Amino acid sequence: MFKAFRFRDALFATLSLIGLITVFQYISYLIVPVLGILSAWWGRLLLTVAALFAACVLFYIREVYRFRYALMELMFGLVSTWYSISALTTEPKQWPVVIGAMYLVVRGLDNLKTGHLQRMVEWRQKGMNGTPEAREEFLKAVFHGVRFNGRFAIVAAPRLGKTQREMYDTLSASMPSLAAKQAKETGYDAEQIELYVEAHRKAYESLAEEFGLNAPSS
Repeated sequence: MFKAFRFRDALFATLSLIGLITVFQYISYLIVPVLGILSAWWGRLLLTVAALFAACVLFYIREVYRFRYALMELMFGLVSTWYSISALTTEPKQWPVVIGAMYLVVRGLDNLKTGHLQRMVEWRQKGMNGTPEAREEFLKAVFHGVRFNGRFAIVAAPRLGKTQREMYDTLSASMPSLAAKQAKETGYDAEQIELYVEAHRKAYESLAEEFGLNAPSS
């Protein structure tokens, strides 16, 4: 997760949001001249070809850059929801449009999840199969990422009705199987799986030392 979102993604999402708001704001001015050519068959054909081309471009973006496509889809869903809700004040019967916009948000979140998983697999593959130096840096990043996530969960344990000891025991007990599952999904061999799981184990040993949880729970 700590490698999934980058500054370029945040910039892309921001620019997408600004662009979509601009389009939605002035779409009525753009539609009027376009409607004039729809009466002719060649106008309908032209717009159909243009829509097909745009759909192919979006499909390519989704297949190659699914994470950013998901951000764009999510922004479109949110902007659509905003304008759909605004339209309800004058046209209450337009509530199905709001439901459709919510569906776009759901699709965006689903693609965001898929894109995130793809990025993590690619990152794990590249990190483990690079040079020895790159592998060492990768395992350090895994160590610090697992440690960061574990620390966050342990600190938040009281808000979840658990002691820090209970949270640590739960996480550390499930860690080996979860890490091994991630490694297998990435396509690691036996040696790589061992290294990947070991980085997780060291992270939890470090957390135990940091929070004074080395002694076994009673």
